[in-house]
Amino acid sequence: MPGWYWCIMKGCKSGQQIAPGTGKFECVQCKQTHCVKHNVPWHKGVTCKQYEQMKKKTAHKQEEEATKKYLKEKAKHCPGCKRPIEKINGCDHMTCRP
Repeated sequence: MPGWYWCIMKGCKSGQQIAPGTGKFECVQCKQTHCVKHNVPWHKGVTCKQYEQMKKKTAHKQEEEATKKYLKEKAKHCPGCKRPIEKINGCDHMTCRP
């Protein structure tokens, strides 16, 4: 049913019809609010656009941390230039380029 939203709070089984374009949902049963656009508890103090920017920054930071962890666990440092390298297959010959 268009415009029908279920409450996302754990243990609440309520849902209700809300007007199109409504961004903030307040459950009639548990009184908790959440963001309809992002389907998360209401991001108090920030707009949806600011919330999206924060999520992008967080995702980028997590990706960088995962890359650092991968390099630390799987890569070795080139004896010449000290950059991280990973041998996937082939011979051991390698040429560094500036």
